[in-house]
Amino acid sequence: MMSPSQASLLFLNVCIFICGEAVQGNCVHHSTDSSVVNIVEDGSNAKDESKSNDTVCKEDCEESCDVKTKITQEEKHFMCRNLQNSIVSYTRSTKKLLRNMMDEQQASLDYLSNQVMCDMDYRGGGWTVIQKRIDGIIDFQRLWCDYLDGFGDLLGEFWLGLKKIFYIVNQKNTSFMLYVALESEDDTLAYA
Repeated sequence: MMSPSQASLLFLNVCIFICGEAVQGNCVHHSTDSSVVNIVEDGSNAKDESKSNDTVCKEDCEESCDVKTKITQEEKHFMCRNLQNSIVSYTRSTKKLLRNMMDEQQASLDYLSNQVMCDMDYRGGGWTVIQKRIDGIIDFQRLWCDYLDGFGDLLGEFWLGLKKIFYIVNQKNTSFMLYVALESEDDTLAYA
């Protein structure tokens, strides 16, 4: 990122270069015309006239550069202020864009790295199991952070985790159904 002082120097260098180019262009133009005229008219007076034309040319060039320099200084200050405002604005929007992009990338990585257990028996399969308790080996009386991240083993008892559930249900253009199945110790089934 360019600091405002670097931006000012960059603009100043451009102005000086343009002014120098204009000065060089005017002088070359005048002296070329005069030398062509001098060669055609009189070879002996060519040196004297060429020197006087060069002097006039330099005076014209210096005057036009002074005027251009005064104008460009005002323009430079105006453009530098606009440039500084633009740089600040673009920096803020770029930071916000990068932050949002990183958040989305992290969310997609978290979603892609989640392993879940699927029930392939109920209604044709494809059901994500959020919680599974069989015989009480895993203690479910835990802190909030455990329920947030999930705990247990997918092959045994587990709680999937609120973050993973959030990532699953917040997929775009998808709809979900919740099926709660309970089975008692005497093999009585209930569902909601």
